[in-house]
Order: sequence, then C-alpha cells, then structure tokens
Amino acid sequence: GLHCNESLAPVLDYVANMVYEDGYGVRKTVARLAPLTGKKLVIAISPGYQWSPPGDARSQVLEALMGGSQGVIAWGYFLGGTTGHLVDMSEAIKMFSPVEDIILDGGIQAGYAADTESANLLARKQGDETVLLVSDYSPGGARAKVTVPGQASLEVVDLFTDEIVARLDARKRTFEVKLIRDFQARLYHLRPVGSS
Repeated sequence: GLHCNESLAPVLDYVANMVYEDGYGVRKTVARLAPLTGKKLVIAISPGYQWSPPGDARSQVLEALMGGSQGVIAWGYFLGGTTGHLVDMSEAIKMFSPVEDIILDGGIQAGYAADTESANLLARKQGDETVLLVSDYSPGGARAKVTVPGQASLEVVDLFTDEIVARLDARKRTFEVKLIRDFQARLYHLRPVGSS
C-alpha cells in the first residue's frame, strides 16, 4: 500500500520517510529502511522536534547518509532554534563534501571493531579509501579504541577538523576516538598515506 517502502520504491524516483528521532533512532530507522528501497531512500529528519540537544542534528545527518540514505530532507518550523540545528547540519554536509562519492557509491566494509560495546561503527569503502562513522549515544560521551582491518598504510583524517589524527601501518591498526555530548558521532576518512 501507500506506506510500504518495498511497493513504492519500484515506481517512485525516491522514497522519503519522516523520522522523528535523535541520532541513534535515525541510525536504527535507516538500517531498517535502506535495504527495502534500494538506492531510493531519502530520510526526512526533524531536528528540534521533541528532543534534540546540541550536536544531535549533525549526528542525524551523519547516521542517515552513512546508513544508506541518498539524501536528507530537514523539516520543521523549529529548525535553527537555540540549539543551532542549521549549523549542526551544515557541519555534517561540510564533512561529507570531500568524501561524497565514497559514501554514495562505496560498499559497506566489515571488520572494524571497537573496545567498547556501546560504540557503533559503519564503514563505506571505494577503491583504497574508506569513510568510517563512529558513534556512541551513551550518556556523557565515551572513548573508543577503533581497530581497522587490513595491513595497508593509512592516514586517518577527522573530517570535522580536517586533521590527520592517526597513521596506521601493518603493525599499528588502532586509533582513539573521543565522543562527547555535543559530538556523539564522528566521521573519518581513511586514505593511503600521502594521498591528500
């Protein structure tokens, strides 16, 4: 019927589901919907509706696009209020800009691990480059040591600061991520050393 993503996807250019959730809820919803719609899902987020602390609109955009949504629609008369939802969303879009092709065209890469159960890891790889989302919605934030699969020499670039935060080689395969209340999701670009 009209609410079945599987039925709508073959006949529509895109399927837009409205999600009234925080970053964690957006992640769970996109994980459920993306496989049903092929590459036609566009998530409509509603930051500021009910509950949306500083930084959460950024997390919602990061979770939606890394999870398989082909775009994001922001809806609500409450956007850009006192918590800066528009700023948060623009920061997420700026992070995606240099790695957009990897995210939209790359495949999901398994094998990443964190030393804490509450951390969520989602990687998309195209060629020898990977984009990795690390998120943790535990109260008060968290630290996680992330283990990267493979043996290639890589630079790990924090896409918010555009700084190299780690260099990996065949022996050193881990880097540390600090997640705080305003930054419960971080996006990293893993690229061959010297490819900037």
